[in-house]
Amino acid sequence: MGYLSKNIFPGEQGMVFTINTKNPKDMAKVKALLSKLNQIESVVFDQKAYPHEMTVNTVEVLKVEELQNALIPFGFHALPKTLPGL
Repeated sequence: MGYLSKNIFPGEQGMVFTINTKNPKDMAKVKALLSKLNQIESVVFDQKAYPHEMTVNTVEVLKVEELQNALIPFGFHALPKTLPGL
């Protein structure tokens, strides 16, 4: 994995992850957990996709591993969707 795929960069596009949320309560919990990270600007869920997807926007560079480590102790697994060409 390269620098681009290991980090989330600030901007409107953000980074898309698949996540194992099952209901709105899980999504609210994930949003609350991620809001504790100072770099997170917004978290938006796409419930129509299967598995559920979330887009994370940041105000500064954030390591994907840091985001994942914030969720794993609570039973959530966020996997980044691959970037084309990498």
